[in-house]
Amino acid sequence: MNEIVCSGGLFFAKDTKRFLFLLRTQGKTAGTWGGVGGKKEPHDVTPYDTLKREIAEEVGKSPAIKKTVPLSLFSSEDEKFQYNTYVIIVEKEFIPILNIEHRSIVTGKQIGRAHV
Repeated sequence: MNEIVCSGGLFFAKDTKRFLFLLRTQGKTAGTWGGVGGKKEPHDVTPYDTLKREIAEEVGKSPAIKKTVPLSLFSSEDEKFQYNTYVIIVEKEFIPILNIEHRSIVTGKQIGRAHV
């Protein structure tokens, strides 16, 4: 089976209670807002390894991660595609160093009363 496993996440800054969104520039998702993320590479052992690598590639050096919360796992009906979604909690909001996959950022407040 050719399985595709991906991981991604949204940064949440405790000091401002805002999420970080990135504007994608490439492929099918060009022009859409989202978090960091991508496909598992051969040297990634776990979905969390994929997430950590994608963070380093897409936003450069982030502040220390206080907590990573698994949010959801999507699996296609044929089970050939999985997407692991996380919330990445940091103490302070930061300005990422974007790579060529993104061209802009925006931060936004949480909706509702989530306790993170």
